[in-house]
Amino acid sequence: MANIAGLDLFYFSGDKAVIERKEILIKLKLGITDMGKKVIRNDDSSSDEKLTPVEYIDILKIIEENPLIEKLILTSSSGNVSANKWFSNYLLEHKLSLNILKGRKPIKNKLSLNQKEIQIVTLYSTSRRAANRITLEKLIELYKDEIIYSTCQN
Repeated sequence: MANIAGLDLFYFSGDKAVIERKEILIKLKLGITDMGKKVIRNDDSSSDEKLTPVEYIDILKIIEENPLIEKLILTSSSGNVSANKWFSNYLLEHKLSLNILKGRKPIKNKLSLNQKEIQIVTLYSTSRRAANRITLEKLIELYKDEIIYSTCQN
């Protein structure tokens, strides 16, 4: 995100690091959240595959309270702990569904909410584990295309 915003990071922990990252989000007109509000980590493992969501962040409420939101970017699409899977499960809890598409990323979809269409874009994960699927340069380019296009529209 710092690369896309054209800003350098100088701090990697503490309050100054938080301020730096918030400045990036403000510049890019972005919000970031996890899907899991309450999560159980099984077997004391650090692996994402050992996560079980107990409660999701209320994404629909966030969209309702922030009418300028036009796009959600999901950062992974494979496995039971992917952003796509958790988002799909969250929607099902709210009696909504989204046909989760597969294929080459970016994967683009739309969700209709109260006479408004929200773009749903799935990109590669930014985790180190996903690095074997795509170069850092290509990852930055994909995110930049989705983020800069959105901010230029507003």
